[in-house]
Amino acid sequence: MNKKIYIMITVAALVLSMVPLLRFINHDTILPGRESYHHLDLAASIQKSGLPEEYIFNPFHHLLAYLGKALSLSLSAIILPSVLGMLSLIILYALLSNLGFKEQQKNIITALTAISPAFIYMFTIINPHALSMVLLLLSFYIYTRDDAFSKTSALLLMTGTAFYSPINLLVIASFLIYINNGLRRLYSLAVAIPSIINHILIFRSMGFLNIPEPSFNIIFELGASIGYTTFALLLFIPGLYIVWKNKKQIKGYSLLLMMGTISFYFSDLNLFLNVIVIIIATYPIIALIKREWALETIKKATFFILLIGLLLPAAIQIKSLADSQPSKEVISSLEWLKDNSNKGSVIFSETENSFWIQTVAERDTVLDSNQLYQSNLEGIKEDINTIFYSRNLEKTTQLLRQYSIDYIYIDPEMKSNIWKEPGEGLLFLFRNKETFEKIYSKNSIEIWKITLS
Repeated sequence: MNKKIYIMITVAALVLSMVPLLRFINHDTILPGRESYHHLDLAASIQKSGLPEEYIFNPFHHLLAYLGKALSLSLSAIILPSVLGMLSLIILYALLSNLGFKEQQKNIITALTAISPAFIYMFTIINPHALSMVLLLLSFYIYTRDDAFSKTSALLLMTGTAFYSPINLLVIASFLIYINNGLRRLYSLAVAIPSIINHILIFRSMGFLNIPEPSFNIIFELGASIGYTTFALLLFIPGLYIVWKNKKQIKGYSLLLMMGTISFYFSDLNLFLNVIVIIIATYPIIALIKREWALETIKKATFFILLIGLLLPAAIQIKSLADSQPSKEVISSLEWLKDNSNKGSVIFSETENSFWIQTVAERDTVLDSNQLYQSNLEGIKEDINTIFYSRNLEKTTQLLRQYSIDYIYIDPEMKSNIWKEPGEGLLFLFRNKETFEKIYSKNSIEIWKITLS
């Protein structure tokens, strides 16, 4: 590696540290979003040996749990994503070298990846895809080496990586199909077939093989947190033409079209496609650099606009993640709940709040962080909706008793998203003072204690 890659890794480290730093200053809490607390809770469960039987093995949770024993879970949650992010850049640079990319293009690709919103999201929010990215890039790098031992080692690593995520399987199969020809495609089958069978058996047994509703918003500026920036897409389009002109990549374009279509249904795939989009988008940038400009002023203005267009989304992503929930007020209310309720108490709230309740308040919820692995999931969701919307006190108290619910936690988002009127559903039943007692009311957050006769 040259000096420039060290500079870019340093910049990436600074970029990835901005969100935790800003959150600590503004909210007295570091982890952003609900997903971070979900995976943190799973790591905590591993430390306590309390994972559900249906839990799908993922090495990320175990790595976070083991690192948490040496340090602490909260500190590990900050360090691990950043370290994985920097490792991914180093391996990406080495992979590009093996694939024959020139020095200038490698530097641009690595730099643009480091400041892309998808990269910032992947290595700021605690999520298993961060480890997947490192393992995938590492296996691809090893596979692109010439010796047979490297290829065998890479295939073993790919097989293991493919087993714990369908997205990993798709990325690996596409890579192998792209770089191999003829009989060597048997490598792809060797990895794909057992992994496909594994995923089908797991998801069939758990009862969720349904395809999710598609989302066609892939532009970051229009609200897609793991989408592509407008400038990246504008550069990607002529980049496709340049690549096609130099070498007609029918197989590559077909795979890209397939993966792009699938990403409408599984948006997490964009985290990995982001690297491919950036690689192709660098070709027009290289063309602009090599171009002979009639006026130096126009050249400088063009690259200034380009630089702003690529840097601004990074700043927006950092601010968005830094300002995301949970806020200082939410953390304060959950800490109050922890101090003023008994261990083993069950808290009823919006399902997505369960991640915060379990991790910060250390209390149980009706649907916990492992909700995907619950049996009778649809029945539980139906009961939750009944509690939210029913004005029948007898029916509601019966469900509260059935799930042993002790407290109800309500935040401003619930008031605006779940109910349309102040006296609707559960809000109407709160008038019954014998059953419901408001014990906390601050910053539009309410905690109600339940007393069942």
